Amino acid sequence: WDYSSRWFQDRVHLETIQTTWVVPVDLNCILYRVEEHLEHWHESFGNSEAFSRYRAAKDSRAAAMEAVLWSEEHQQWKDYDLWSMSQSKIISASNFIPLWALPLSPNRAAAAIHALEHSGLLLPGGVATTLLETKQQWDFPNAWSPIVWFLVDGLWRVESDTSTALGDQLAQQWIDANLVAFQNTQQMHEKLDATVLGKVGGGGEYVQQVGFGWTNGCILDLIHRLHCS
Repeated sequence: WDYSSRWFQDRVHLETIQTTWVVPVDLNCILYRVEEHLEHWHESFGNSEAFSRYRAAKDSRAAAMEAVLWSEEHQQWKDYDLWSMSQSKIISASNFIPLWALPLSPNRAAAAIHALEHSGLLLPGGVATTLLETKQQWDFPNAWSPIVWFLVDGLWRVESDTSTALGDQLAQQWIDANLVAFQNTQQMHEKLDATVLGKVGGGGEYVQQVGFGWTNGCILDLIHRLHCS
């Protein structure tokens, strides 16, 4: 997740970027899952000291995320901005990646899913990264495969009727969007425009890239799990 209003102190201009002054929701989710995997691996290897260390690290991180990043007002997790010592006001798809990472009570998961459904991020062509249009590629209106995958996998992990239905919907929508983009351009793209099904994304510091590894992997996984499992 590179240039984005999430990192800009004024939320608009690249020259105000302050990445080391932001405690990001998504990075902490990834680190939590890393610690969880290491805990399980060391348990299976019989390494009791390392097992205990990673279990403690994982549990400590989950408690910190609950204390610092969870917003009771907005029923979602928020980046924490160290320059203001407060939660970010940015509405971002990353706010909901804890659905993928954390063990959640049914009530907490349901509240976060309700917030996601009413966030404004779920659009006809995918899940927008944020609601701010800054011309940066990790802001509105772009949608990216890794973010869609995190959300879909997280919704499926919750295993409620609502979460499964929304996960299925977002997975099929992303498959369809990439199919339309491929039919129109004969290419797989790094990002799409979430406002129109199959429209290629734009913005950022370089020409739109095609190929494209994580898009291909995401689509293959979603097709397999949605239609072949």
